[in-house]
Amino acid sequence: MFCNNCGNKLPPGAAFCNSCGNQIGEKEAASAPTGAQTSQWNGAAGSAPGASAAHEPGPQQQPKKKSKKKRIAIIGGLVCVAALLVAVLVVVPYAQKSSAYNDAVTLFESGQYERAYTALSGLPEDFKDVSALRPRYHRAYGAVVLGSVELGGYDWRVLDVNGGQVLLLSEHILEQRAYHDTFTDITWEGCGLRAYLNGEFYNRFTEEERERITETQVTNADNPWYGTSGGNATSDKIFLLSLDEVVQYFGDSGQLGNRPGNSINDQYNAARIARDTNGNAPWWWLRSPGLYSLFAVGVDGGGRVIDGGGRVDVGGINVDADEGGVRPALWLNL
Repeated sequence: MFCNNCGNKLPPGAAFCNSCGNQIGEKEAASAPTGAQTSQWNGAAGSAPGASAAHEPGPQQQPKKKSKKKRIAIIGGLVCVAALLVAVLVVVPYAQKSSAYNDAVTLFESGQYERAYTALSGLPEDFKDVSALRPRYHRAYGAVVLGSVELGGYDWRVLDVNGGQVLLLSEHILEQRAYHDTFTDITWEGCGLRAYLNGEFYNRFTEEERERITETQVTNADNPWYGTSGGNATSDKIFLLSLDEVVQYFGDSGQLGNRPGNSINDQYNAARIARDTNGNAPWWWLRSPGLYSLFAVGVDGGGRVIDGGGRVDVGGINVDADEGGVRPALWLNL
C-alpha cells in the first residue's frame, strides 16, 4: 500500500508514513496509485499531489510604467550634468581664449603692439598658432616700448612703425668707407656704397633675418637747395637715409625749407651725432646728392666744422672720401 499524502510505499499494516508522518487509516490505505497519479506526483519533482499546481509559475509580470519613467528621468539628468561639465570645463574656457586671441590679432594689425603683446601673453603656447606669434609680438613690443631692436649683432634705433614693419637705423656708425670708389659724377643708384650694403653687408645677416628685411622702393629726390638730380628710384634691402628723412626723423627746425646758408645747423645737432664702437663721432653719409653729383650730403660729427657736430652739410662731401661713416637703414617685418 501507499501513503495517500506523499505516495510513499508503505509496509503492510503501517499506521504512519515513514516519509511524511501521515497517519494511515483504513480508508487511507490504498493499492498502488494509478499511472496517472504516479505521473502527476513525479511531475512535481517529488512533491505531494496538489503541490505541483501551487509551485507552477504564474504569468510573467510586466515592468511598471512608473519605474521606467523614473529611470529615463535619471539618465536624462546625468546627460544634462555631463553636458554642463563639458561646457564649464571645455567650451567656456576655449571661447574665452579665442576671444583673447582675436583681440590680440586685431590690436596688432591696428598697430597697438603693446596691448597686442599683453593680450597674447595670457594664452598657452599650444593654443592655435600662439607659439609662432609670440616672438613676433615680443619684437614689436620691444620696438615700440623700448625704441630699439637687436638684429645681426647690431643695435638699431626704431625711427618709424607702419603696418607690422619698423624702419630701423643703426644706432652706431658701423664702419667708415667711401660713397663711391672714384671721384666722379654718381647717384645713389650707381654708387659703390649701395652695392656693398645690398651685397656683402646684407649677406652677414642670418637667413631668418634676411627673410624679415623687406625690399623697399627708395625715392631719390633732387637736392632741394641746388637742384642736383638724385637719379632713379631704387629697390633696396639696405639703404642710407636721405636729406628729407634725416630732418623728418631727427627734428625739423624749418631750415631745410627756408635755407639759412650752406648747412642745416639747428637745435637738433646733438640728436644727429652718431658714434662708432670706440666712442668717436665721425661724420656720416646720407644718400642725397650735394652741390654737384660729385658730392653726397653728410652729417657732421664734430671737429671738422667750426659750428659744431651734427651739422648737415647740404653742399655735400667728395663721394670718394673714405672716412665717411656708414649708418645703414632698413625696413623690417616684425
